[in-house]
Amino acid sequence: KWAALFLKKHFLELFTLDWCLYLKSSTSLKAFYYFLFIVSISLFFSCQEEEKVPDYVWNEEQFVEVLTEFQMAEAIVRLGYHRREDSMYYNDSVYNAAFRKFNVSEAEFDSNYNYYLKNPKKLEEMYDVAITNLSTRLAEFESKNAQSDSLE
Repeated sequence: KWAALFLKKHFLELFTLDWCLYLKSSTSLKAFYYFLFIVSISLFFSCQEEEKVPDYVWNEEQFVEVLTEFQMAEAIVRLGYHRREDSMYYNDSVYNAAFRKFNVSEAEFDSNYNYYLKNPKKLEEMYDVAITNLSTRLAEFESKNAQSDSLE
């Protein structure tokens, strides 16, 4: 009887002592640390939430198309091609023409730009595509001019 009372009373102490002795063996210790590592990594990744894309955000292809057109408008404004004595164009109307082409507003573009601005690497990739699009347009324009010059 006294042994049963002793075991009941000191069960936790014996269990922890047994567990510590088990962990002292090198193979068991490595397995325990490996288990702890796996559990902590899985807890770390399970606690992260995926960012939900708001409803107003366009897909990347649409954003790149509007961005390309916006950059064209920006070049027109900065280079002053829209300013002539008989011109009725103002800066806002040049930008609005770019937005009207895609049936979007300046506010929508700004909202999407601010959203993609949170991920600079992705925005840089989209700018690279826009630059490629602009280069393609320039090459097409120059080839048309070369053809029209050769016809004259």
